Amino acid sequence: MSAVKICGAGILCLAALLCVKSLRENYAPLLRFASAVLFIGTALSMLSPLVSFADKTVEKSGLIEYGRIVMKALGISYLTQITSGICRDCGENSIAGGVETVGKIELLLLALPLFNEVLTAAEEMLSW
Repeated sequence: MSAVKICGAGILCLAALLCVKSLRENYAPLLRFASAVLFIGTALSMLSPLVSFADKTVEKSGLIEYGRIVMKALGISYLTQITSGICRDCGENSIAGGVETVGKIELLLLALPLFNEVLTAAEEMLSW
């Protein structure tokens, strides 16, 4: 899908949201959610070739475990950002902040094995 089509869909969603807000304020969050689902679905379908390419590249390099960690970290980051944005759009800043905090903690937990390997490598270098 081209960027022009995506931007056009975004403007159509915005126009629909403005119309709905002026007629029925209580339906606005549902339309926001539907719009977010539309764009998330589009993004996921567009990411498929990128993930496939990254997976093949990582396999060739022999760094499969590191590549998986990086891909998981990207997924966590995007999912956290999208979710917190939806929460903020619905006026729930505290929930958005909580989602972001949990996402950051999950990234730190994901990085612990890498941090352990760096410490082990540093320990080995110092023992030479």
